[in-house]
Order: sequence, then C-alpha cells, then structure tokens
Amino acid sequence: MDEYYYVLFSIFAIIIALMVIDQSIARMCNLLSQMVEVYYRRTKWWITNDPRNPIVKWLIWRRSMKLAKELTQKIEQHNKSN
Repeated sequence: MDEYYYVLFSIFAIIIALMVIDQSIARMCNLLSQMVEVYYRRTKWWITNDPRNPIVKWLIWRRSMKLAKELTQKIEQHNKSN
C-alpha cells in the first residue's frame, strides 16, 4: 500500500512542479477543475430535475395534487360566499 501512496505523491509532485515552472499548466489545471465542477453540477441538476426519473415524477405529482387540493378549497369557499 505504501507504493501506491508514493506513486500518487510522485504524480502530484510532478504536476505541482510543472505548475510552478509553466503558468499555462497552472491555468489548465484551474480550467480542468472548473470543468469538473460544472459537469458535476449539471449532472446533479439533471438527476434531480429530469421528469423521466421516477422520484422526480412522484415529487411533481405530489406538488400538483397539493396545488389541486388548495385550488379546490378556494373554489369551494368562493362558491359558498356567493
């Protein structure tokens, strides 16, 4: 297991050394980290808002039924008052 850590340490040491030597590599690492963040946020948004997802379908159905119940109550109140 120690060899694994030495390999990881060597890889990160080389990347950091290249970032210190060449600013374009530092910029590339920054852009790559931003790209990974954007892909993560996009995937998370897609999973939580995609209507093909059964959990999202259920949430939409529940919200719609709650709104329908509120509207029905308001309509009944309006009809009773008139």
